[in-house]
Formats: sequence, structure tokens, C-alpha cells
Amino acid sequence: MKISETQKKILLLLDTSTESEIIEGIKLAKQDGNEQILHKLIELLNQNQENQIGKHIFEVLYNLNDKASSVNVILQFIKNEQYKALKPQLFSVLWQSSLNCSNYLLEIIELGLKSDYASMIEVLSIVESIAKPFDEQLVEQCIETTQEALLHKTYPDQTLCIELNKLLKDLLIS
Repeated sequence: MKISETQKKILLLLDTSTESEIIEGIKLAKQDGNEQILHKLIELLNQNQENQIGKHIFEVLYNLNDKASSVNVILQFIKNEQYKALKPQLFSVLWQSSLNCSNYLLEIIELGLKSDYASMIEVLSIVESIAKPFDEQLVEQCIETTQEALLHKTYPDQTLCIELNKLLKDLLIS
């Protein structure tokens, strides 16, 4: 992957130990980010959720605006147990940043069914934000997955699981 001079500068700033330089790098990432920078931002966020660095990183994440590779990168972090504390926030980024998650819907549903209550609430928001066109067969697979979870009671909050199943069915009706 070709990296611009600005992106090199961003990565250098994000690797420094001073808060002001890291925040400068984050602000530059708003204009000229890439997949590698997104990785670095989420890694930084894992240690800086509650401070100014975390606040600035969330500003960038909530404004990704449908960069195709972003969904895949975020899902990789959601799957990684090292980032378990960030899971609800990362699910939230998927819908709040208007990323097109329709091709990843089954993976998102499966991850949601293995997650906590807060994460599942965000998964519901992702499903609510799915816009047409989408793959109807994929939605049908998601419905089957939630029905299996309901049947076998594999997700602890059956009410949320029922709501997820209903939202998925509504996608096919509308």
C-alpha cells in the first residue's frame, strides 16, 4: 500500500509519547487517513478511552463516511479479545459513521450474539440503519442465525434476540 508523506507524518505523530503531538496526528488523520492509520487509532483508543486522545479518536471514527475497508478493520478489532472493552463503541462506530455494513451483516449478527448487552444494542442500531439495496439471501441467513440462537437459548437476553430477529424480518418486508 502506497503511503503519502502526510500519512507518514501522521503515523510518526501517533507513535510519540506526548499528548499534544498525538492529538495533532489524530486531527491530521481526519483529512488523510488510511487502513494503517485506522489500525493505529483503534490501538491508541484501547489505552485512551477516557481522556482527550480518546475523545479526538472517536471524532475521527464517527466521521469515517463509508470508506470500504473501514468496516473490515473495525470488525477485526471487535473479534480480538484484547479489545473487548471497546466492543460496544466499535459496533457503534459502524452505524454512527454511516458505514455500509450490508455485506458484513451476517458477521455482525454472529459477533453480536457472542457479545454483551451493550454491544447487542449497537448491533440492533446497525440493523436499523441498513439501507437498500442489500442481499436478501444474506438477511435470510441472519434471520436463521437469530432463530437458532432463540431456539437453543445461546444468547442470554432472549428479548434482545427476539427484537433483532424482528428487525431482520422487517428488512425483507419494507
